[in-house]
Amino acid sequence: MKNILYMIMICVMLSGCLSLKERYSDKKSLENINLTIMSDKSGLETVYITSSLLPSITLKGALSLDASGDTILNFNSLYTITNGWRSYTEGNLMLYGQGKIKKYDENMTIEMISKPEVIDIQSGSMRVIDTYYRNKDGAGRFKNKFDRLYETAQLLKLKDGFGQFAPSQTGLNYFFDPNRNIPEDFLTHTKRVLFPELYGINTLYKKKLLDIHYDLSLLDNTDDLIIADDLLYRKSYTDAVIGETLKEVRNSGTMLRDFNESKKLLKALYNYDYFFDTFLPQAVLQVTTKNNDYKFNNCIIIDNLKK
Repeated sequence: MKNILYMIMICVMLSGCLSLKERYSDKKSLENINLTIMSDKSGLETVYITSSLLPSITLKGALSLDASGDTILNFNSLYTITNGWRSYTEGNLMLYGQGKIKKYDENMTIEMISKPEVIDIQSGSMRVIDTYYRNKDGAGRFKNKFDRLYETAQLLKLKDGFGQFAPSQTGLNYFFDPNRNIPEDFLTHTKRVLFPELYGINTLYKKKLLDIHYDLSLLDNTDDLIIADDLLYRKSYTDAVIGETLKEVRNSGTMLRDFNESKKLLKALYNYDYFFDTFLPQAVLQVTTKNNDYKFNNCIIIDNLKK
């Protein structure tokens, strides 16, 4: 029985054995991008992409050749994991999109054929304090949160002062607070716009975060307040600035919980279109590693077991 279990373990581990083929990165841009090509025993090549513009996200794809012999990168999945206070959110999404890989010397570029679009939620899990959500329930909750964060990112793009993308470094395309004479990064500025109640209504007015045509005198202090998670929200601000689609999400406190638990994913979704429309097609990736002999730990363990 022991020998049978041993052989089963060996077969399972061999089936997942991967080796590093090549690794590329953009050394000239202020934002980083890393592309890794892994190969399995059959020669099937899998690509993994990460970038500072897409925090908490790993893109995955497979390589193939088209009729003309060009190398095509077929994006097939997006993995994300992000943490908050006593919480985490994790999910796998099925993607469909393609890019054409061009190599010359030690460099690589990717010409987008079609931007990857989310086709389906493959899996999802969440933890909120001491409660865990997995399997079907976890996938459903992850989908709902992902959709809310996506809609929030689209809302922010329509607001004055928000740039084409949210940089990873303060000082580049940042948001400037004229009253305090200091720059704010994307997430700090987002928090002030979405949740001005955290900073007080006087601060809200001085920072001019309300839409330019919004009259502060319209705020009704009698029935304008609603309590959610021990925070007072102004319904009139929600109506004027947030809009109908996300109205209940903000007034219920869900928007703030999403922000606190998954702010990196919100930033990644804000940058998603810019990454594929502008940044990735312009990036020149340089090879940093070529090593067909390197293997993951599971392969090393197998070698040790054979001795």
